[in-house]
Amino acid sequence: MGLQFIRKRGMEMAENLNLFDVNKLFILGRPIVTIFHNATNMYSIVRVKIQETNIQYDEKEIIIVGYFPQLVNDEQYRFTGQLKSHPKYGMQFQIDTFEKEVPTTEQGIVHYLSSDLFSGVGRKTAETIVEKLGMDALTKILEDPSALDAVPRLSAEKKLHIRQTIEENLGLERVMVRLNDWGFGPQLGMKIYQAYREETIQLLTENPYRLIEEVEGVGFIRADELGAKLGITGNHPDRIKAAIFHVLTNAALSEGHVYLDAEMVLPMVKDMLEQSQRIEIPYEAISKAAIDMREESKICGEETRMYLPSLYFSEVGIASKINELKEKTKQLKVLRKMKSEKQLAILKNNMM
Repeated sequence: MGLQFIRKRGMEMAENLNLFDVNKLFILGRPIVTIFHNATNMYSIVRVKIQETNIQYDEKEIIIVGYFPQLVNDEQYRFTGQLKSHPKYGMQFQIDTFEKEVPTTEQGIVHYLSSDLFSGVGRKTAETIVEKLGMDALTKILEDPSALDAVPRLSAEKKLHIRQTIEENLGLERVMVRLNDWGFGPQLGMKIYQAYREETIQLLTENPYRLIEEVEGVGFIRADELGAKLGITGNHPDRIKAAIFHVLTNAALSEGHVYLDAEMVLPMVKDMLEQSQRIEIPYEAISKAAIDMREESKICGEETRMYLPSLYFSEVGIASKINELKEKTKQLKVLRKMKSEKQLAILKNNMM
């Protein structure tokens, strides 16, 4: 891609967030039985005993459905969401967020750590963990991967299992609540969590635009809404680079273009950026971001043509194969000609 062209061209061409609502419908309850749980996408169906709620529902138990990890029977959870009527199974509560009440007593923490969630961890081991780490054992394990080193006779495998289980439950709940505050529903929120795990909040706070490349279902507008909430506005380099990536990706997936000319890309990116946040973006900033992306190998190009790396190298590979086939065809023609001339010479010799 012609860097001088982009510089020159740049000089010449100088989803509403669904914030947490305290008035949301909620259910405070304890799981009785897990009817279904998909360990891959976390879709679950659980029967819950209602302890407190603000929904108009007369029964003492209800089916909750949504995307959440395996729950612990008899532990207390708070669910927010909507009451739905299923044509076959009747009234259900479709959850948006869930939070587990963290045990605050010694007995509660021991009961949690020795529950079915932690396979291989009996009551005695759970009591030892609380004895060594104290009443804030769960927080310590969640925040410090080496915390369990203080507990004797715990294998490395069991330490890893305990830590991962706590992260998948208490850690996941915290992440899902934050993602909900940022406007991501439970299904998409679970996909985001599965991409980044316990680093979700940190990584997205640093660069929310990575979602566009790494999580299916998140486009530029959605990422830019989050970026604005996190203070990434105007001609921030991450924002402009994300828009360039989005334009090239959309052109490839929606219209089948292997590349776009820079003269097309720059105005499209400018329009997208300004439509999203209503802030004027100079072409100089866009051209600089494009040059930076090429130097970072995030885009490729020839003259003024701009490619995604995967499409560029695919095209280069295809062209190489075509040239290779052409060369083999030429060689085959030469061999056939040599064979014909040899056969003709033999025929002449036999006739003499």
